[in-house]
Amino acid sequence: MKRVAAYVHDLFRITLFHIPVFIFIVALLIIFQEEGRIVAALFAFFGVSSFLIPWLYFASAESSFRQATKGKRAEGFIVVDKAGRRISFCRATLRHLLFLLCSLTFGLVFIPGLFSKKGLFLHDYLSRTRVVPSTPATPGFSPR
Repeated sequence: MKRVAAYVHDLFRITLFHIPVFIFIVALLIIFQEEGRIVAALFAFFGVSSFLIPWLYFASAESSFRQATKGKRAEGFIVVDKAGRRISFCRATLRHLLFLLCSLTFGLVFIPGLFSKKGLFLHDYLSRTRVVPSTPATPGFSPR
């Protein structure tokens, strides 16, 4: 459940970042309401940014020297590979894409991970990563 709390924390941060983008797009839509191509382009931009912002947030944070997003750090977790090392940006990207694919099942594939001993969700297993408690020796460690 702490991982769920960490994800909610991260979604809140992403939403706060995305609100100004949304307001900017709505303002442009009001200004250019008669221009069909501009409206279509703005909707496309919003759709692309809705994918890019979370991807860059999760992949860059989990592959950084802190090895976690702000939400995971707040809950005391880091993301590592099977050997316990920091993951690369490519692996973090794969992890995020697999998470999105798993989310298409309306959360059903996450239920077994809530009750497993290691707490591995399907996207963790497929990307060969783990979310583990951080320790004082971890660069991103911050005690609560």
